[in-house]
Amino acid sequence: TVEIEGEPYWDGGYCANPAVFPLFYDCESRDVMLVLLSPLRREGTPHTVQEIDTRITELGFSAHFVREMRMFAHAKAFAGRPFIRWGRLERRLHTLRFHMIDTSGLVNLERSDTKLLAHGPFLELLREQGRTRGNDWLTQHASAIGQHATLDVQACFT
Repeated sequence: TVEIEGEPYWDGGYCANPAVFPLFYDCESRDVMLVLLSPLRREGTPHTVQEIDTRITELGFSAHFVREMRMFAHAKAFAGRPFIRWGRLERRLHTLRFHMIDTSGLVNLERSDTKLLAHGPFLELLREQGRTRGNDWLTQHASAIGQHATLDVQACFT
């Protein structure tokens, strides 16, 4: 834990990453940016105890997020095309625009031994890589914000 003003805080992965549903219900913006720090899928099957342990940890950290995103994908598919008239929920499901920056290919985040590394220069390197990845995403997709989704939630999460 990290203590801030007398209050202990845990990494979100231990209890659940920040929920997406408040952005759906309580936010006026229709654009939701997801930033993944672990890949949704890994190539190959883990075989060693360390590989299996690492994969179990990754799955545990992402389980709530993946379940929530699958719920959005299935709810949107279930809402389908309008039958006479969509209700508020169906309208919101069909007008929400998801975007995602993933970190696949960033070797520093793929190794399990770096997940707990709190060394200043390493954290600065991660910050710079994050800025670069974010700027790359903006270069490719900034014009989509407010216009259309850049992530196909159904294809990614079902």
